[in-house]
Amino acid sequence: MPEKIVSESAVRKAISEKEEAINRVGPKDVSLAGRELFKVINKTYTNLEWRGNVIQGLDGDFFVHPPYKSSDVKGNTEDAVARIKKVVDKFHQDFLKKHGPQSDS
Repeated sequence: MPEKIVSESAVRKAISEKEEAINRVGPKDVSLAGRELFKVINKTYTNLEWRGNVIQGLDGDFFVHPPYKSSDVKGNTEDAVARIKKVVDKFHQDFLKKHGPQSDS
């Protein structure tokens, strides 16, 4: 069977996509609530990454520190912080209904 030739750009793209997927999962020491919150925020704010165990908007608009409650949202842009706080509050209401009280959230 002939070898399949793969371009360097295709390999770079595949590596980049894999790295992005790993970054979306988050660090091992992050709680289930933290990882799930990242996914929820990432649905509307795609310019997002993990900085250690902190969820960060890449523009520096906001940071969500553990334990990932609305009181843990800080940032440089009042509008972004207010919007993310609402997302965090709604997330925790839904998370509590789905998973019950969590000791690590």
